[in-house]
Amino acid sequence: MLIKDIIGSPYPVRKQLINELQSSNSKPSYEYPLKFQNRINTFKVYTIPLEMPKYRLSNGRTQALQQVHIAKNPSLSSNYFETDFESIEKHLIQHNILKGMVENDLINFFKKESQDRPLIIDQDGFVINGNRRLCAMRELYLLDSQEYSRFSHIDVLILPPCSEKDKDELEADLQIKKDIKQDYDWVSEGFMYRKRMQEHGYTIDEISKMYDKNKNEINARIDMLTYAEEYLLSIGKPKQYNLVTENTKFAFEAIVDSRKRHNNKSEAYKNILKDINYIVLHDNQTNNLLDSGRIYNVINKISEHFLPLIETFEAELQEEISNVEMEMESEVLDLFGTTETTNNNIIKLSQAIGNPENKEKVLNIIKDTIERQEILKKEKANSKAALKFIQKAHSDLVDALNVFDDQSDTTGIIEQLNQITNLIQQLREKVNNEIIH
Repeated sequence: MLIKDIIGSPYPVRKQLINELQSSNSKPSYEYPLKFQNRINTFKVYTIPLEMPKYRLSNGRTQALQQVHIAKNPSLSSNYFETDFESIEKHLIQHNILKGMVENDLINFFKKESQDRPLIIDQDGFVINGNRRLCAMRELYLLDSQEYSRFSHIDVLILPPCSEKDKDELEADLQIKKDIKQDYDWVSEGFMYRKRMQEHGYTIDEISKMYDKNKNEINARIDMLTYAEEYLLSIGKPKQYNLVTENTKFAFEAIVDSRKRHNNKSEAYKNILKDINYIVLHDNQTNNLLDSGRIYNVINKISEHFLPLIETFEAELQEEISNVEMEMESEVLDLFGTTETTNNNIIKLSQAIGNPENKEKVLNIIKDTIERQEILKKEKANSKAALKFIQKAHSDLVDALNVFDDQSDTTGIIEQLNQITNLIQQLREKVNNEIIH
């Protein structure tokens, strides 16, 4: 026996069996209470062959992983799972997706237990609730049809004729709540909210009521998903949602919060902030040059010290910024706005930061700036802190003078000296004002 033999009968076979079961002469196995269409009713439960029902391809939990499959198979259309719901090939893929979700919990559960409640199917034999349980029972039956013969037939509750919205609401009511099922991961949750709003026209209020979730939480999940998609695109892994697991959940929550914290800044600055966050997140998942530990803490520190970071980037990436070719193409203008409202230097800075060749230098600037700003926070209460930093700057300048010779690269030195002169003048004025007062 092969899995393809038990993942759904042809539509005419399913429909005929459903019609026969719902005829007046058919006796149900038992009755089961269910809240459906805002009413609690008792529905008849029937016993059917394991191979009869088909998975619901639009199941909320699997939509993100379907996109991962499409991303890994570029020959497939972007709406591959949204057409031809009878396709054996698609149901084999769906079964494998579900199998990856049940290997550590439901399979072990059903090794010892029997089916304890019915699957819920619609009038066409698609499973509205219980896709994972069905997958687990099929896997065990395929493994040993004798030992797991109790799964040769399964119990189903057949919904009356209803709309897709009714099915969505039932799925929301039954599958977001805990039982032996795993919680929805944050990517699938955001994907489900967004898809319901885009495809079925649900308002945020309707989604909030349907899933019993706070509107701010729903919006945050959708924003997190949007940033996750941008991040995956930035690292050349579009739609590979498996790379943004629960381990990155708090990182994307921090990205959403940091964007809100700097909401009064221009889009150019907010995009730099976002790009920096993507760089440190990718580093955390690969090389971890920052040795950042909890990445969301680093993202929060970037947000807190964003302006000093920008100033440091402008000072230490001068050569890289000067090498940026300013080509005001339409995508750049779309991203940052028109040339009348946007400083070209900010665009140059953004491109310099985003250049992969500058990645290690950018990461080191981030690390050094955060460390320096954290020291400043601690030293602020020290009345001698200003003198301490001035002494350190003096020492650094003495070292610079000592190492300078006719072989030294002078690029950027004059600009830095001018900035230092300006800072010295500001400090003199502050000190003189304090002396006068």
